[in-house]
Amino acid sequence: MTIVTVLLLCAVLFCLFWPQHSRSRDLKIISDEGRPTEVQFSPSRIGDKAKPTLANKTDKETCNGLLQQKELEMRRLEAGVLEEESLMESVVQVMDRETAANWASQFISSQPLNCSLKQQRQWINAILNGVERNRLPICKEIIGLTACIISLESGFHVDPLAFDPSKGENTSHLLERAENELFQKYGSLMSIPPVPQLYNLYKEKYYPSLVACRTEGEIESTRQSHS
Repeated sequence: MTIVTVLLLCAVLFCLFWPQHSRSRDLKIISDEGRPTEVQFSPSRIGDKAKPTLANKTDKETCNGLLQQKELEMRRLEAGVLEEESLMESVVQVMDRETAANWASQFISSQPLNCSLKQQRQWINAILNGVERNRLPICKEIIGLTACIISLESGFHVDPLAFDPSKGENTSHLLERAENELFQKYGSLMSIPPVPQLYNLYKEKYYPSLVACRTEGEIESTRQSHS
């Protein structure tokens, strides 16, 4: 084996077994003056700097995409609202307040609503104020529907009766039905202390005051006075 062959083998072994990080970490550059200049080179750090940049770019694109999608949905919603408003205006007949008041006066005084003439103006103003406050169109449909609900709920009485006298009812009948429903739902719990004691307390102090009530306002006042 010649000396040249031995040197070649040593060079190959040197390249194979020399640590990789030693070759990649330190890099020497020969300057124009002939003196070596050592430059520190760290591939891992360069990679670490590149990754956040890519992540930030991705987050920004995602945020922009969500904003664009939100704007698109808002435009669709606004278009739908405008379409409903235009459809409503084409179907219903919008009236001014005076015309609506005159029409409502005839409507609520007729059968079967029968609103008394004494409180008619107050009820009409209350209906129109409610329609305007809820930004609804002043039209026959809205006014008529509101008047019918009021008639069913209170019969155009500010403080309506809590029961229907035409059916022979009174407050005691209402309380009796309420107690029966209570025992049907929670009968198994009514015998567990302290429920029996609380029920007896209700019958002694609360019940007599309720039986004496005739209107919904009186019942509410009684409830507040005992709470």
